[in-house]
Amino acid sequence: MAERRVTRRTALKTGAGAGLLTALTGCLDSGSSSDNGDGPSGGGGGSVDVVPSNASAVVSLDTGALLDGELVRRSFDRALELVQQQRSAELPIESYEQALSMAESEIGLDPRGLQWAQFFSDPSGSTAGLLFEADWSEEEIVTAVESEGPTLTSRSESGHTIYADEEGSEGMVALADGRFLLAESATIDSVLAVLAGDAEPVSGALADAYADTAGMMRFAADVSDADLGGDEQLSAVDDATMVSGSLTASGDTRTFRMDVSMADSDSAARMAEQANAALTLAEGQLDQYPEVEQYIENPEQHLDAVGVTQSGSTVTVTYGGSVDLVAEGGMLILAAVVGSFVLGIGESTAPVAPQASFNWDYDGESVTITHQAGDVIDGPNLYVRGSTGNGTIDRSWAAYGVTEVSAGTSVTVEDVSDAYELMLVWVGDSDGNSAVLSENLGPDA
Repeated sequence: MAERRVTRRTALKTGAGAGLLTALTGCLDSGSSSDNGDGPSGGGGGSVDVVPSNASAVVSLDTGALLDGELVRRSFDRALELVQQQRSAELPIESYEQALSMAESEIGLDPRGLQWAQFFSDPSGSTAGLLFEADWSEEEIVTAVESEGPTLTSRSESGHTIYADEEGSEGMVALADGRFLLAESATIDSVLAVLAGDAEPVSGALADAYADTAGMMRFAADVSDADLGGDEQLSAVDDATMVSGSLTASGDTRTFRMDVSMADSDSAARMAEQANAALTLAEGQLDQYPEVEQYIENPEQHLDAVGVTQSGSTVTVTYGGSVDLVAEGGMLILAAVVGSFVLGIGESTAPVAPQASFNWDYDGESVTITHQAGDVIDGPNLYVRGSTGNGTIDRSWAAYGVTEVSAGTSVTVEDVSDAYELMLVWVGDSDGNSAVLSENLGPDA
């Protein structure tokens, strides 16, 4: 069997179960990258008692509750259903329970034995780790790791057992309090220094923001120095200083909450206004994208479940509803939000397509397209493309004499028949990026 070499940086992005053990193997079978770890316990599930002081982000998961709960189960089964719709061949996995069983057969550990997981990192990723606690014994974990490839060696330090691969690269620690840490050598040293009382754990605004959260998932991230890449529609996000939040359960209701701390109350007011405007715009554009309902039934219900409020310099975004509702679409929203703010996905510098809604009016001979609301767009960047029913068209709004497309601006496409298929395409200035902003079909198309 080919040797598996999974870098620790890849492992940091894995979840529980099979992903966790792949991470374990990667941490001890690769001499580069970052690390992995789960575990919040020690001072109580989800505490930050051993997180190094230079950490800027912390995410904790009550994996025991999540893996046994209906939310993850229904989300997984819904994802399987969507993937199967795109494939002609049957998937090898038919259900969430089967996936767990396959993972257990593959790694030798029941994924549901993972009880808590906590990821932390500094802005550069040089200090990053994954703490976890599980029902698995230390011997079971070591056996599972060694079954994937590397033979481990160990040494003891202050009651902790530090594991390394044949080349001496350290990557896993069995802490004296029963937790486990996946990390590179430097991060291991930092955590052990905190446990020994020789260094302070994370404190200040990040620790306070994290302490104000509770639930199956908790997170906090200092984004004061981060490039969040806010576009014109959400430009106020550039003034965010701290983001924190949680996923909670109450009966059959699941609620995701995110608090965004802004520089001041004025920037918070702008952020709330822009976020609510974005929701309104999205609602107005749903009828232009009927394909959305292939993936999310009744998308209006999901948008209605989002709330945005402001209190002083803090903007709070909530998304809540039944297990079925959140399982269908909410987990995608949750993953995108947490990933963008906490894991730095929002640092891309690629141009973002404008957001705008358009009205199409066909009179039997021509189609008039009118900008209704949203971003102002440069005329040379917006094209009418497709078929008029009598021929093809690829013409910019600038060619119609429109230099700036704003609310109320319109163009009329002549010589159109009932079979027309037209779309509005935005094209970036220099990078070739493009996006379909709206499309419309004739009655016979």
